[in-house]
Amino acid sequence: MSTISQWQLRTAFAARLSEMYGQEVPAYRTLVDVSREVNEDALRDQGADAERLGPSAG
Repeated sequence: MSTISQWQLRTAFAARLSEMYGQEVPAYRTLVDVSREVNEDALRDQGADAERLGPSAG
């Protein structure tokens, strides 16, 4: 039997919940995509300073 850490379990749960919600509310997927692009732009432009509140989960 293998074990899974709490953060892995939470990550998997959040990903599946996000996918389910995105199927029900297509605008949610658009919001996630836009948020990801903004985060990537900030990371590219600001480097490590962009992660001062925590690393991105992408």
